[in-house]
Amino acid sequence: MGFLMHESFEEGMALRSQRRLKAALGAFERAVDEEPRSAQAWFWLAATLDNRAEESWAIPAYERALRLGLEGEDRVKALAWLASSRSKVGDHRAAMAALSKAEASGGYRPIEEFQRIAKSVRRRSETKSGLS
Repeated sequence: MGFLMHESFEEGMALRSQRRLKAALGAFERAVDEEPRSAQAWFWLAATLDNRAEESWAIPAYERALRLGLEGEDRVKALAWLASSRSKVGDHRAAMAALSKAEASGGYRPIEEFQRIAKSVRRRSETKSGLS
């Protein structure tokens, strides 16, 4: 991780902790510009976009983080949060595929959050298939 990317990334994390999402977004955008192969920077960029209800922009950032080799619990979170974003934009098949991968990995902690997301993704998918 380069010094500049590290600085931008840390700034983004600090701003997120203060719930200053617009400012955090800018910091994470700088971080991925400075180090485009950082799975962590792409993941937190995606999560910040997602938290701002910008799911259409979050989806490719989650996918990039996963392709770059995001690991551990963050990988499972990315899959679950990607599933949620995909379901919100109406891509239910891809949402269920991502959710299945997250579930196969055992979910993440807090498990209640993971279960709530899984339930919402399923509900949106079932509602959509019930309308077909």
